[in-house]
Amino acid sequence: MKNLMAGFWEKLFLSERLYFQTGGKQEFNDAERTANSRDITFWDIFKSVLAAFFGVQSNRNRERDFSQGKPHHFILIGLLVAAIFVMLVYAVVKLVLLAAAAA
Repeated sequence: MKNLMAGFWEKLFLSERLYFQTGGKQEFNDAERTANSRDITFWDIFKSVLAAFFGVQSNRNRERDFSQGKPHHFILIGLLVAAIFVMLVYAVVKLVLLAAAAA
């Protein structure tokens, strides 16, 4: 029942958004409906997380993430990217300190 209601609200939100974007002159066709309902991939999530780290996420991708993505996927990928970033900074600092000690 929960998935049925979530699907209903998602379709309603997408159709209302398209209605207001086009001034009420266009309706969803089947191609747009299938394009909007495709599952979000790992790479889509990864690109969205990287864009969020740099602060350059587009409005279209943000709306897609909120309508199709699951929060725990974004949290896990975000933690992974943050851990990689911390390890990268640590490695660079170690290299700089090693180079400074050798000089």
